[in-house]
Amino acid sequence: MWATGALVLVNVAFFIAFLLRPPRSGSSGGDIQSAPAVSGRLSGQPGVYAVKGVVVEVRDGGTNMVVRHEAIPGFMPAMTMPFQVRDPRETASVHSGDVIAFRLLVTDSESWIDSVQKSGGQESPAAFPYEQSRIVRDVEPLEIGQVIPDYPFTNELGAPVKLGDYRGKAVALTFVFTRCPLPDFCPRMLKNFSAVAAGLESRAGGVTNWQLLAVTIDPVFDTVPVLKAHADRNQYVPAHWSFLTGAQIEIDALTEQVGLAVRRQTPAALPDHNLRTILIDPKGRLRKIIIGNTWKPEEVIDEMARWARETG
Repeated sequence: MWATGALVLVNVAFFIAFLLRPPRSGSSGGDIQSAPAVSGRLSGQPGVYAVKGVVVEVRDGGTNMVVRHEAIPGFMPAMTMPFQVRDPRETASVHSGDVIAFRLLVTDSESWIDSVQKSGGQESPAAFPYEQSRIVRDVEPLEIGQVIPDYPFTNELGAPVKLGDYRGKAVALTFVFTRCPLPDFCPRMLKNFSAVAAGLESRAGGVTNWQLLAVTIDPVFDTVPVLKAHADRNQYVPAHWSFLTGAQIEIDALTEQVGLAVRRQTPAALPDHNLRTILIDPKGRLRKIIIGNTWKPEEVIDEMARWARETG
């Protein structure tokens, strides 16, 4: 009985030590060494989470790692996510299929992982526990210069709209969902859109024929009232920015055409997804597909302003 209790205390001590350990020597995360290890976020400070999972892929010279991770209590369910790694030495000996433990650090604007440790186990990273069967359209990838199909949606005010309604305007369209947990995914797309809107509105003698569209990839949860509340939280301007939902088959068709992959690990899980933002000219033609989350609002502002003038 005494030995069992002692073993429990030792295990707890090791777990606490793992949470509190500072980043490895040389890590660029030195600014969080004194951050408290908690299972929730602290205002103005990184939230720190202990995570376990299986490596799917190590990318970009070890600075990005895709992990099929377990649920993180109080923060996010089990998902397959790419995580930023500030120090590539953390992943130098990590390979696809390795079972690992690591720390996830989250601020208001970014997230990254450190303290990566292999458990010694191996699992198949390719297995995907759940694939939802649903009817989809047979669509081809869109090429630059092609006209975007006239997909129907419903906006955050409950009004039916079609992509064709925005002809005559330069359009930036991105994909989000309101429960997206990491700040450098959907929340960053919306912050960038806020910056784009502010930049276009503040240009002296600037164009006015532009529109921002945020399309949900989680339409069952993201109903019209949910989208409206989310739009308000992001201080959107209805005249130039809409949040759209619609039938899953319409959303799936558009995402497939621009390279956005969306999957769920279980029927109730949050969607795993990559990131795509597309730019459409006033004639409804696809002008650019932006991959990932590293794009700068200034680039989009300049391109939208230029294309908005191409109304002839």
